[in-house]
Amino acid sequence: MLGVLPLTSFAFRGDLPIDSIYLNSKLFSSVIIGSEVIFMLTCAQLKNKKNTRYLLSLLIGLIILALFLFGGKPKLTQMIFYRAYRFCNLYYQNIKLRDWEELRGDFFTVKYKQEDKAVGEIVLRQAEEFYEALLEEYRVSNLPIPITIVVYPSSEELSSSFGWPAQERALGAYYAGSIRLLSPRAAYQGARNLEELEVLYRAYGPFIHEFTHLIIDYKAHGNYPRWFTEGLAQYEEYRLTNLIWSEKGERWYSLGELDGRHFDEIEDQSGVYWQSLQMVKDLMENYFEADGDNGLELFLTELASGKTFEQVFAEQFGLDLEVWTQRLKGQLF
Repeated sequence: MLGVLPLTSFAFRGDLPIDSIYLNSKLFSSVIIGSEVIFMLTCAQLKNKKNTRYLLSLLIGLIILALFLFGGKPKLTQMIFYRAYRFCNLYYQNIKLRDWEELRGDFFTVKYKQEDKAVGEIVLRQAEEFYEALLEEYRVSNLPIPITIVVYPSSEELSSSFGWPAQERALGAYYAGSIRLLSPRAAYQGARNLEELEVLYRAYGPFIHEFTHLIIDYKAHGNYPRWFTEGLAQYEEYRLTNLIWSEKGERWYSLGELDGRHFDEIEDQSGVYWQSLQMVKDLMENYFEADGDNGLELFLTELASGKTFEQVFAEQFGLDLEVWTQRLKGQLF
């Protein structure tokens, strides 16, 4: 028996609240786990065309089942297949990088090219150091341990791994379960020795930022707006290392501009990151902390159930999201 509610309730009753589907039944979790297992088996059998054909048939069947069960709840369907996609993305990454050098710690594996062995050790030390500090804050238990961190020797190679233009510059990025970082050696070429490089990387490096993205992604099952994860990532950088790198922009951006691809299309990237930080800072200091030690954890857990950000915000704080943003705009601009 998959759950308390009969299948017909899921398939045909669009008035059922998401939380009653999610919390009163194991069906949603079963579909998620099933999708990940089938993706795993499909990936593992890519060289065996006969087995792959059957597994792909199972995957198609799973898609049809998910659409049948959750067709009236597109957010749940999206979350199911994002988790499966994230799993497959990590699987393919491991295949692609199987010939790279690696260092292993308790919680992380650092992949690197031979010329970056010394800085790979710097990255691993800092990752292991900050792991407990961040996990204590978010209490997430479904991370893919050991978490793989890929260190690229140049900006061009890092950009190429994401399909970005060669001129794109970044110290690191997170995407679908994957943390990819620019080598500290390439990022801080002015460092005179490894000791100085490690100090610089600890103070200004991107690991805390990108690892926070990963934690939020797994905790909320990918269900959050872009500004929220960018704000939290900066908030954790400040909390743990006192780093603030974004600056106030010329105007206030709407919630629509702060989500999805629109976020990256804004020319004033420093300003849009600054606004994201201010929004999260206000939430942390005036709302989440007012809910006790687990205010943020509760919020993320509700997002993981498939509710929209606006819905969780209204339920937890008794306030409309747009009203809150306009109020904050009046305080900051």
